Amino acid sequence: MNKVKEFLLRNSVMIVMLVLIVIFSFMSPYFLTFGNIVNLLNQNSYFIIAAIGLGVLMIAGGIDLSVANQMSLMGVIIAILMIEKGLSPVLVMVLGLLIGTLLGFINGMLITRIKGVFPLILTIAMGNVYNGLSFMISNAKSYRPFPETFRYMATHGVLGLNYDLLLAIVILFAAEFVLKKTYLGRKIYATGGNKDAARLSGINIDAIQLFAYSLCGFMFALAGMDLIAKGNSVSSSTLGSSGVAFTCMTAAIIGGISFMGGKGSMFGLIAGVFVIQVLGNGMQLAGWGTYLQYVVQGAILIMALSFDAIKYSMAKKGKRIPPAQKNQKTEKTDHHDKEEKLHV
Repeated sequence: MNKVKEFLLRNSVMIVMLVLIVIFSFMSPYFLTFGNIVNLLNQNSYFIIAAIGLGVLMIAGGIDLSVANQMSLMGVIIAILMIEKGLSPVLVMVLGLLIGTLLGFINGMLITRIKGVFPLILTIAMGNVYNGLSFMISNAKSYRPFPETFRYMATHGVLGLNYDLLLAIVILFAAEFVLKKTYLGRKIYATGGNKDAARLSGINIDAIQLFAYSLCGFMFALAGMDLIAKGNSVSSSTLGSSGVAFTCMTAAIIGGISFMGGKGSMFGLIAGVFVIQVLGNGMQLAGWGTYLQYVVQGAILIMALSFDAIKYSMAKKGKRIPPAQKNQKTEKTDHHDKEEKLHV
């Protein structure tokens, strides 16, 4: 029975995804077709990239709810530089990545320097700042169309898969390798798992969190440019109200990344991403209303957070040894030592 329970817990995300696929296959004849699957993958390359950035940050014990507003601010700046000023798309893309990294760095600096502040609250406040700056710069205008060079990776590909999706897959494997196989990855897990223990072991936890926030900003800038390239249009309102932060956070928690930090993997994260996207795509093809989709996604986030809290509580209880067991272990150890002495 315990083995069955362990198997279900370990593979719960995949089981949920398979169940959703079966359900929506019966509800819509267009769901399980090659064209829809390829379209689903290509459409969500930006989501994969963004989720990786937020996933690494959550493993490091942080959270950033200003990321959609960071995308909005970065998006209108690069739009003005490319469309109105006529700068090189390649140069502007580099500037866009630097802007995203800087915005993430600013959040990280504030969180690591203002001790005792809740990252959740601070990043919501910074999101308002970035959102206001975005509207001030753009005057609520929409910008289109973008140069073909800028849109190339989102509109061209091989074997039906766009280059931006292939880039997302490369980033996924690189992130998993760094987290699992390098000292930096171990420090990220240690910082998220227990900041005090990490500090006592010599890890500069402020530097690790600053790196994680900066990386998150970089990844959302890349994801934002990918999303803009797909739509060939940008405005402060479309990116700022995209809800990408909550969607990525939901996918991360579903995929096994703990909201408390210190746990999770990139492959689990991507499984969570596809659960969210399969759900959204299936509901759309089945003719469910958009507003109902919001309700379902919100309910899933609540359930995912509850499940994460239960797992965290169980893990904490599992580490504690009840006093009776401690006494039994001590008595057994003393008895064993006495036997060894008599034998000698």
